[in-house]
Amino acid sequence: MAKDKGITLVALIITIVVLVILAAVTINGLIKHNFIETVTEGTINYAKEQMLEKADMEKIDESVKNSVEKIDDKLANKEKITLNSKYKEKTTKEIKIEVTAIDSNNANLEYKIYTKTVGNKENDWIESGILSNQKSGETIVLTASGLKTFTEYFWKVEVSNGKIQETEESTEAIRTFCSGSGYSCPGYESIICTLCKGNKGNVCSNGIMNIDTSKAITITSVISAYKCVTCGIMTNNRGKQVYTCKQCKSSTEISAVACKLECAKPYFQGMPTISRSVSCHKCNGMGRINSDSCQHGLSVAHKYCSHKKTEQHDTL
Repeated sequence: MAKDKGITLVALIITIVVLVILAAVTINGLIKHNFIETVTEGTINYAKEQMLEKADMEKIDESVKNSVEKIDDKLANKEKITLNSKYKEKTTKEIKIEVTAIDSNNANLEYKIYTKTVGNKENDWIESGILSNQKSGETIVLTASGLKTFTEYFWKVEVSNGKIQETEESTEAIRTFCSGSGYSCPGYESIICTLCKGNKGNVCSNGIMNIDTSKAITITSVISAYKCVTCGIMTNNRGKQVYTCKQCKSSTEISAVACKLECAKPYFQGMPTISRSVSCHKCNGMGRINSDSCQHGLSVAHKYCSHKKTEQHDTL
């Protein structure tokens, strides 16, 4: 008959004793190396780290919230600059712009003016003037300086409160003045009249009695019966004659003495020339005329520019 297999009471007791000894040794080791305290301290430290991390996250959340609020404020136009600018005046090297800007928070403003010549690229602006720390709402004059003379410029105004900025620019170009100088001219000179030789009157070179030069005079006849002093023939085709010089327009009236030009020649022979002194039409009776040395019509020394002008101008 086979024996039944199983654990005996003695073996069970021995097993329990061994387990008790092992447990005692393990517990003694844990106590000896402060295991419980270490576990407790670790648990506490972990809890502290969790709290610090939570605090940091709250700070980050607050910062993000503030940033979003600032963005929302700008998007909602809670901070705004209203700008109005217009051309005021110019010189040869400056353009002045009148500007009024209002900040919604009444902050002080900084103004800048930029210029570019006609034909430059869209973003080719040059800073030409600045005014800082100006009160909101005040009208100021911005000056773009250092410009070229007689040159067309566009202008742009920029206003900032340190956070946001507003700009406005011209749609039409402004041309600076030309000074009308750069070259020297001595002016014209007053000289003796070349026609009357300074006598202020002009004895016509054709002479009223110069009847041989028939093209130089105009003869007007008044019909009346008379006897020709040369040929003795009675005629009704002339009564008296008015001789008028074509150059000086002076005239002399002579009673009829001849029936034709050929008969009149002997009559006039030996007689003094009949002529009239009139005001010289070249010098208008002044006796002197201006020389042609000045193209600007001035009698004194003066300046002129490359456009042949003597005064400030912005057009040709």
